[in-house]
Amino acid sequence: MIQHAVYKMLELFASNHNQKKISNLILEGQKDLKTQKESSIIVFDVGCYKGTWSSKIFEIFKLKYKKEIYLHLFDVNPKSTIYLEKILKKNNIVFNNLALCEEKGEKIFYLNNFFEPSGSSLDTVYMNDKLWVKSRKLFMQFFSLRKLKDFSTIKVNTETLDNYCKFNNIEKIDVLKMDVEGSEKRVLFGATGMLKKIKIIYTEIVEKKEIFEQKENEIKKFLEKNNFFFFQKENITSVSTISNVFAKDYIFLNKDFFDQERWPSG
Repeated sequence: MIQHAVYKMLELFASNHNQKKISNLILEGQKDLKTQKESSIIVFDVGCYKGTWSSKIFEIFKLKYKKEIYLHLFDVNPKSTIYLEKILKKNNIVFNNLALCEEKGEKIFYLNNFFEPSGSSLDTVYMNDKLWVKSRKLFMQFFSLRKLKDFSTIKVNTETLDNYCKFNNIEKIDVLKMDVEGSEKRVLFGATGMLKKIKIIYTEIVEKKEIFEQKENEIKKFLEKNNFFFFQKENITSVSTISNVFAKDYIFLNKDFFDQERWPSG
């Protein structure tokens, strides 16, 4: 019972938020009044885990604003279908056991078995940080009644966002939310064709502290070249504490849909 409560608390602390702000941007912030009044909203949740973030944004659009919302969820955690059982009963929600990245194929995925909500990724930013692993494992071990497992590897299917949209006749994405624990560039590099049709990108950026700024600048420049402007970022202190890793949440807005003068970076 105690262990379950600890997991719930840490999942909430580590999870992405900003659903209210993003919904307001979609409903009130766009330059073109016609796009504000669109009857349907399409949201991609890449790295959805248990679907907590998607459940909240679904509730905001569907129940409060009476907007038809279509959710496309992506995760390769072997337990995903169990975790998502409740949300998948709703209409217009599709789950994909796929890792979106820069190419179609198969890749090795590193699964964090001692604390699933953090660190699982196609990349090894968390797994290679001995301080992060040791501190989190010790903390979880204190509340665990059994021996904790380490990271394990599984082979997963990969696809590009561009290909996925082409195969499923998706012509626009209102919100692309990414929580991929270090694989952000992979997803973006596989979405170059769709970027001009994405209104909002809400992403976590994760990297080792000594090269975090370099990665942050690379992603910003890449998105600027693809017509986005930086809107907002927030530190995720739960990651940087007792670790050699930084993580921050970012919101980028597409200039074709949002007026940069009205929504300056903050």
